[in-house]
Amino acid sequence: MPRHSFSFPSSRLPGIKRMLLKHSESEQDFVMLDSNGYHDPFGRFEWLFAWEAMHLLTSAENSFEALRAFRMRHKDWLFGHLSYALKDQVEQLSSRNPNAYNFAPLRFFVPRHIVYQEGETLFVESHSIQDLEAFQATLARMDAKEYADENLAGVSMQAGTSHEAYLEKIAGLKKHLQYGNIYEVNYCQSFDAKQRIRHPHMLFERLNVLSKAPFAAFYKAGNNYLMCASPERYLQKSGNTVRVQPIKGTAARYADRVQDEHARKSLYSSEKERAENVMIVDLMRNDLSRTAKKGSVQVAELFGIRSFEAVHQMVSTIESELDTRFDLEDLLQTTFPMGSMTGAPKTKAMKIIEAFEGFDRSLFSGAVGYITPEGDCDFNVVIRSFLYNKRNGHLSLRVGSAITILSDAEAEYQECLLKAEKLFAALT
Repeated sequence: MPRHSFSFPSSRLPGIKRMLLKHSESEQDFVMLDSNGYHDPFGRFEWLFAWEAMHLLTSAENSFEALRAFRMRHKDWLFGHLSYALKDQVEQLSSRNPNAYNFAPLRFFVPRHIVYQEGETLFVESHSIQDLEAFQATLARMDAKEYADENLAGVSMQAGTSHEAYLEKIAGLKKHLQYGNIYEVNYCQSFDAKQRIRHPHMLFERLNVLSKAPFAAFYKAGNNYLMCASPERYLQKSGNTVRVQPIKGTAARYADRVQDEHARKSLYSSEKERAENVMIVDLMRNDLSRTAKKGSVQVAELFGIRSFEAVHQMVSTIESELDTRFDLEDLLQTTFPMGSMTGAPKTKAMKIIEAFEGFDRSLFSGAVGYITPEGDCDFNVVIRSFLYNKRNGHLSLRVGSAITILSDAEAEYQECLLKAEKLFAALT
């Protein structure tokens, strides 16, 4: 794509973001990725938009092979998602739980337009000089005027699992842990509503302001929407360097500085949270070793603490060097779904998840991101999110936690509510 850069006063950039989000209403394929100013030493963009599919890949079978062929054919920017349903292609698994959404197992598009911010500079890429010139003229006319906010105060999210049933489920999972069937499992619950939302991007804007998450995403695929405030990176590839950053370990934030620092330090020293984190680190090390140059897998950071708007999180970073025998699709196929959303051993944990949760995760626990023309990529983990089907009006949010033998059922339930706090607040 031809690339032009435009300098704008920093005061104009938030208004441009709002106008571009509003433009999603007229597109079938649209994605916005936002770092929310988070200092990520590995990140490339402040924010990024892509829309209008010139070429589209929607795959239900042999998805990784289809992606490889699509990528080789177009050698262009690709944006899209990996759904949790891809587990059925990676392992001998199947999903029979109800699914209110139509997200394909894998879906990527080549956009006609890309807009992104690096520093104080706005870059625009498009497939023709005429498109670039027209977009530059449009930007010059854009005005960040306020527009009427949609009233969502009447939306009532209903828990798919009662408090009592949740505690019983944890007791059942602990039996699997005691028998040694699994060492850790990420068990999630769903909150749902039937609600027609005229402007889904407005719900994302509210959530984004409240959460300020470093891997936030607004994603539209036809009638299906994702409004995501994820704090977690699934996988980044830059050249032959591969990086995953699983999150395991959560603590509440507090307005009182002393209390907040105590919560942070307690998270770092928690035996339970460290045990959860290190099990997933070991799983991800093993996953990366399948495509890594021998001896290159390393834990760059163990038990790092990141403080976000709503919670403190324990984040570890594992890196490897991709062996030249393998490509991006091999890497995705051997690491997906991410261990932080499954448990260990991964395949057995996913079978137990299917039996206990009672709903199809769909895009939740999947990933949204981009692939560059050079074959680099960056994907988030789809958590702290709303899924919305505009065709049937189904809105849901899913939250979960890692269950180990040390888990206290009531504490895990409260952790789920803590993670959902900003999501519920976005509806008020």
